[in-house]
Amino acid sequence: MNPPHPFLSVTRVLTLAAYSALFLLLMAWNTVLAPKPNVPTAISLLIIVGPLLLPMRGVLDRKPISHIWLALLALVYFIFGVTSVYSDAELRLLAGAEIFLSVMLFFSALFFARWEAQR
Repeated sequence: MNPPHPFLSVTRVLTLAAYSALFLLLMAWNTVLAPKPNVPTAISLLIIVGPLLLPMRGVLDRKPISHIWLALLALVYFIFGVTSVYSDAELRLLAGAEIFLSVMLFFSALFFARWEAQR
């Protein structure tokens, strides 16, 4: 059994922080900050925030495969953030935060999965 990587706990904390922050940002974005007037809030939350709930149990249980799936899911939110930056000038700050959090989530989840699997 290999000793744990020195940054394993750092990537764990960064993954959980970025995961929680992205979840809260998307919840606030779709309910309080800029809700879509033509779409019911429940449907919007189900489509946009719902996929983040899928890997939650595995992430909380420190499973590397769940972290890999979370990293792949973060790419979807990165693409959504980039398209929001270019399509709507009023939402650039929120979209920029989404881009930052999704990139942080992507790298921290991947590094955690790699170093946890080596342990």
